[in-house]
Amino acid sequence: DSQTAMDVSILIVNYNTREFLRGCLASVISETTGIEYEIIVVDNDSKDGSREMLEREFPDIRAIYNSDNKGFAAANNQGMKYARGRYILLLNSDTKVLAGAIQKTIEFMETHPEPSIVGCKLLNANGSLQPSCMSFPTVWNLFSESFFLYRIFGRTRLFGKYHMTHFDHDAVCQVDVVKGAFMMIRREVIENIGLFDESYFMYTEETDFCFRAKAAGFQTLFYPSASI
Repeated sequence: DSQTAMDVSILIVNYNTREFLRGCLASVISETTGIEYEIIVVDNDSKDGSREMLEREFPDIRAIYNSDNKGFAAANNQGMKYARGRYILLLNSDTKVLAGAIQKTIEFMETHPEPSIVGCKLLNANGSLQPSCMSFPTVWNLFSESFFLYRIFGRTRLFGKYHMTHFDHDAVCQVDVVKGAFMMIRREVIENIGLFDESYFMYTEETDFCFRAKAAGFQTLFYPSASI
């Protein structure tokens, strides 16, 4: 089946982040070995020379150039329609892949049939941890967020639940939502529940996607042994 001719399709949405995108692509190419992959960049009408940079420096990468900014959800959907991988990886343009994170995550999913959506460890530029999992929003979580209670009492489960500031980022763990900065999805999930809801222009679309996935019986996991 030519649709699933490779291990993973890496989708990167770009909007005026040329320098970040260059670093991201270089890290994917240098760090990803031993698997068959394709990179699809969806550019939302960037005005910063991103297209020229891509055509000059990365001519083999598949690229979709939009004539307007379609937003994050719609642009990822465009990429998913073209993707040929057994897995789809959504990757933010302002990330750098560390130490083989992509093939490590695929290996984890290949050897564990239950996780259908997997997120990895997110680090800040200085190497400190960035929380990358969230709970589904509830009135209480949003109240805690509105009043910044999660910052003051973040280590408690009561106030820290939405951003999961109490969470152990060194253990494999079932979670509600992983951030779209690095979101590995089995193709069956998309075939079953469909694409992102495009009525979300940006933000929240991964929460909605994970919510629909859970309702359909799919598991979302946090996998700490891979980092970006």
